[in-house]
Amino acid sequence: MPELAEDLSTTLQLQADRLSESALSSWESTLVRLREAVAAGVDASQMKAQQLAQRGDREVNPVSANAPDHRR
Repeated sequence: MPELAEDLSTTLQLQADRLSESALSSWESTLVRLREAVAAGVDASQMKAQQLAQRGDREVNPVSANAPDHRR
């Protein structure tokens, strides 16, 4: 009976180790995807901020770069 308990304990420990490795790998993969998503969000936010800033510049100075300059 003690041998059976020891075998069962060893088997359970091996299964727990495999599960832990699998869970760790899954978490690492999740963290990689999360980092990529955050980086994409930061990039998108910066682009949007630049677009809004440019739009604000045009509203303050609506003269287009293509329009002739009639100032003399």
